[in-house]
Amino acid sequence: MNPLSSILDIIKYALKAVYAYLDLKKETFYFEAEKQYLKEKEELRNEIDSLRNEGTVAASDLADAKFMRLQEVDRSWKLVSAAYSLNKSGD
Repeated sequence: MNPLSSILDIIKYALKAVYAYLDLKKETFYFEAEKQYLKEKEELRNEIDSLRNEGTVAASDLADAKFMRLQEVDRSWKLVSAAYSLNKSGD
């Protein structure tokens, strides 16, 4: 076997290993982001519910603001999720 082809094979396998590692990091990042999104969404829903139960005008206004934040978080996550899905299907 040619020493040059052996070196090229080693480089090829090393590049494959780096690619697999980076792909795994991307997957991990996505799932961590999803976990954070679900946590934030649940916290916002709980805060909205407790503010609505207070029944005051100030609490209602704050609940409305938090609901708008919840909608913003949902829209942002849909964009991230769609981008991830497109990227994943392109692999």
